[in-house]
Amino acid sequence: MRLLFVIGSLNRGGAENQLILLGGGLIDLGYEVHVVALTGKGSLDGKAIEKGITVHYLDSKVLPKILRVTKLVGLIRNLRPSVVHSYMPGANAIVSLLRVFFRDVPVVWGIRASTYGQFKINKKEKFFWWLQEKLFSKVDLIICNSNAGKDYIISKGCRHDLIRVVANGVDSSKFFPEEKLGLRFRDENLEGFQGKVVGMLSRFDLLKGHEDFLHLAALLSEIFPSARYVIVGSHSNKNKEMLINLSNKLGIAKSVVILDDIENPVAVLNGVDVLVSTSRSEGFPNVILEAMACGTPVVATDVGDTKDITGDLCPVFQVGNLQGMSNSIVEILNSNFPSELELSSYAINRFPAKKLVADTDILLRKL
Repeated sequence: MRLLFVIGSLNRGGAENQLILLGGGLIDLGYEVHVVALTGKGSLDGKAIEKGITVHYLDSKVLPKILRVTKLVGLIRNLRPSVVHSYMPGANAIVSLLRVFFRDVPVVWGIRASTYGQFKINKKEKFFWWLQEKLFSKVDLIICNSNAGKDYIISKGCRHDLIRVVANGVDSSKFFPEEKLGLRFRDENLEGFQGKVVGMLSRFDLLKGHEDFLHLAALLSEIFPSARYVIVGSHSNKNKEMLINLSNKLGIAKSVVILDDIENPVAVLNGVDVLVSTSRSEGFPNVILEAMACGTPVVATDVGDTKDITGDLCPVFQVGNLQGMSNSIVEILNSNFPSELELSSYAINRFPAKKLVADTDILLRKL
C-alpha cells in the first residue's frame, strides 16, 4: 500500500514525531510511505528519511505561496497513493478542498488537538479550524489521537461514524530511563547542577501555560530556594524576554533557566526530577507519556486525555490550581515516588508504538 501523508512541515513537534514513528512502523509492515510538507523543509526531515520515508516539498520559484498547494494535485496524480492522510487543520482543509481533482483516492484526516482551536488568537490558525469544521463531509475517515478530540469535533457537527480514536504511542527504543543522558543534559545546560530540577518541555504558545509555570516556580521556590526551574522549547526573542521579565517580577530569575529547543528531548526528560505540564488545552500530550517512559514523574493540568495517560500514577489538577500542583511536586521531590521502573513500565506497556501502527493499519486497509 502506498500512503501519502500531508502536513505543514516536519519541524520539531509532537504531531510531527508521531507521524514519523507511525510512518516508520507502517514501512515495516510493507507500506510505501511518502510525506509532502506544504510549507517547506523542517528540522525532522532527516529523521523521516532515515526511517525510509520519502519527503516531498511544494517549493516553487514562480508560484506565490498560496498557489503552491496546487502542486499537491500533480503530486497525488503522479504518486497514485492508496490513501491520502493529512495531519492538522491546515492540511486537512487543503486536501479536502482539492479532492475534486482526485476523487478516487480515500482521504483520512488526523485530528491532533481538542478544544485548541477555539482558543487560538492567530487569525490564520483560527481560519483553518473554522474551515476544517465546514468540510467534515468531504472526508472518508477521521482519526483522532484522543477521546477529547473526538468529543470536540462531534460537538462541532461531525458524524460519529466518521471518527475513530487511535492513541499515540511511545518509542520504547528511544524513551527510557537513562541516568547518563540526564547528567549530560545538566552538565551542558545547567553547569552540572546536582540539586532539584523542575522542568517544562514545550514550544512557546499561550495555551501551554508558560506564565503559570513561572508562578508555580515562585510557589516552589519558597520551599526549594536552591532548585532550578527549566523551560525548554522553541520561542522567539520577544517571548523569551517576556518570560525573563516575569521571572524578575516574581523574584525567581536566578533560579529560572530558559533554553531553546534541544535536539534530544530524552536527555531533558531524564535530566529533570519532575516534568510539569501547565497546558490549558491538549489532545494527547506526548510529552507526558514520554516523560513517564523515561521514569520521570509528571504533575499536569486536567486537559485533553491527560488523565487517561497518567492513570493513577501521576497527579492531575484543574487548570489554575497552582497550589495543588505545588503541593504534589513538593511531595514527589521529598519522597521520590512513584518509582522510575513503575512509571516507565506503565507508559511503555499502556501505549506501545506497535499498537499505534497496528490500529492505524487496520483502519487504512478497510478504506
